[in-house]
Amino acid sequence: MRVRDEITIYVDIDGPNKGSYTYGKDVFEFKIFNDVGLVTYGYNKSISELITDSTTGWGNHLATWIINYDNADYLKLNSSGKCPNGTTPTEANPRCK
Repeated sequence: MRVRDEITIYVDIDGPNKGSYTYGKDVFEFKIFNDVGLVTYGYNKSISELITDSTTGWGNHLATWIINYDNADYLKLNSSGKCPNGTTPTEANPRCK
């Protein structure tokens, strides 16, 4: 039986001397597994779990949101997980529009 190896990579998208160095804003976490390759940390989370992560400060999972939903609208959510217009992102509509 082969052991599952993994490597964690942190990416600071605006470099070490700019930005807030905040998970989910300018720092994202990825994993490389020997059996599946490169994945976002939190790749198996649902949008409701990602909403919770965004409102509770667990931002290292949020590269998953960007890749899956092609936006960073989680940055617009309030502490209750609502968009400025009062809606909650869903799998069918993951945007604050």
